Amino acid sequence: MAALVVSDAAIALNPLLVAPVEDRGRLMSIYSELKGWQCRTNERELGPPSCKYEDFGDILRSERDAISNYYNIAQKTSEVVLAKLGYCGPESLAKFKDYKIIAAYDPKGNLQGVAAVKIIGKKGVAAKVDYLVTAFWNMPFNEPKNPARTRGSGTCLIERLIEILPTDGAIFLEPTAAAVEFYSKRFFQVIKNWTPKTDGAVCGMALYQKDFAKLREKTEGQITSCDESRLPPTIKHYLDYLPRGRRGEKGLRELAQESKV
Repeated sequence: MAALVVSDAAIALNPLLVAPVEDRGRLMSIYSELKGWQCRTNERELGPPSCKYEDFGDILRSERDAISNYYNIAQKTSEVVLAKLGYCGPESLAKFKDYKIIAAYDPKGNLQGVAAVKIIGKKGVAAKVDYLVTAFWNMPFNEPKNPARTRGSGTCLIERLIEILPTDGAIFLEPTAAAVEFYSKRFFQVIKNWTPKTDGAVCGMALYQKDFAKLREKTEGQITSCDESRLPPTIKHYLDYLPRGRRGEKGLRELAQESKV
């Protein structure tokens, strides 16, 4: 289930550094941010006095579906990251062993977006984008004046995926209803008569090789680096949302806090 990445023309198109991530410390930092995005979504839905940082006012009816969808995608993406770190059972390890985590950062170290992608490489399908989510501050229902806001991270994540595909074939995904327009504008085509297998998905879509160049044009000049070693250290905004360790053991908060990347 691929998340809709919502942005508006007023948000800046900032430079982004986008790369697959393997480093355990960076994955832990990404996990801490994803959990923070989930918690902020909960706060937005519950409203005051639950809002830990600020009051965004009453929730609009039109926001509810977007908030629920955003929360689910962030949660699923964090589960894949946790599996990549080995903090899960054998079933999850087996399920996500062929997945890659691709992350988009701005030059200051704000994590702007994350994609969890299964590399397939057969039957004309090179990869499947299971989950794609941008930072909470990029959503239209929250913090419209946050200086970290940027647009284009979702598009850049897909473009970076194109560059690392090991085989020929299309990029496949099963979007929610709200995400279909976003992916259509990025040259994904609806697959006729496809029955979605993902909860909440409404169709199957594919980005074919013939359209890869068109997508590259949309990100031209925005992606400044595609090398993990050049990604900036992650600014960890939400460490206090993670649990502490007990009885002298290090918990997720301490592990994320100790990460230098």
